[in-house]
Amino acid sequence: RLVISDAHAGLKASIRKCFAGSSWQRCRVHFVRNLLALVPKAHTEFVAAAFRSIFTLTNAEEVSARWDEVETTLAERFPKAAALMADAKADVLAFSAFPRAHWRKIWSNNPLERLNKEVKRRSNVVGIFPNDAAAIRLIGAVLADHTVTGGAVTLAEPASAVEIGLPFTHIVEPLPPNELGTIGAGRKLRLVRGIFRLNETAFLRLDTGQGLKDITLRQFGEDEILDEPAPLVSGDIKIRALGWQKDGTKPLWRIEQSAPLPFELLSVITELKVND
Repeated sequence: RLVISDAHAGLKASIRKCFAGSSWQRCRVHFVRNLLALVPKAHTEFVAAAFRSIFTLTNAEEVSARWDEVETTLAERFPKAAALMADAKADVLAFSAFPRAHWRKIWSNNPLERLNKEVKRRSNVVGIFPNDAAAIRLIGAVLADHTVTGGAVTLAEPASAVEIGLPFTHIVEPLPPNELGTIGAGRKLRLVRGIFRLNETAFLRLDTGQGLKDITLRQFGEDEILDEPAPLVSGDIKIRALGWQKDGTKPLWRIEQSAPLPFELLSVITELKVND
């Protein structure tokens, strides 16, 4: 009944051809980028705030009226932006024809992009899939719709075991080097290598100065069939790092993850290089 996308001409043509009779919702996030491109940089914050105010309202009539107000406000100072709003009103506000409870999920591509990002993240943990069926099983598990109603969880398919818990994020990091007295003031240093000893672990997300990254714990061979969850990993995971720190005031590594998977860190050995 509804297709959500940006205003790419090729996408719009395909939607008309393949989804005849469906409504089209122009992604509000992509639209506001197009809108702000027509406004001087000094005024983008004002225009963005006015545009966001449209989506704080709770019924279709108020949303439509507020859109017109913002368009009128922009018309005198930013005529190109006002013209764009006039042309795109029906497309950007298509979500308002649907039940209020669905609005946040359908007025932009963000929920779909977050889902795609999660599929990519989980796939990167495995690294190489032995066959198509293994990839379908893992991605299917991410896409499965799990609903909690009245304290009961409804699964899309029967399962022999289920683990349920509240969302959480745990962070593990060492003291900064200068607090341990390992370097002098004014010296640069970098983490050359870290050896992370794990026990019965399924997932590791690590930052060594270049941002958080999912660490591949085990590579699967072509002859291996992944017809069950990947086996837990015990042993040493060696990580090399790049980049210098100006001082030792920040931890050299950080583990931060929220995946509900087994994780146990036994020890960490680090090799540092100090530049006089």
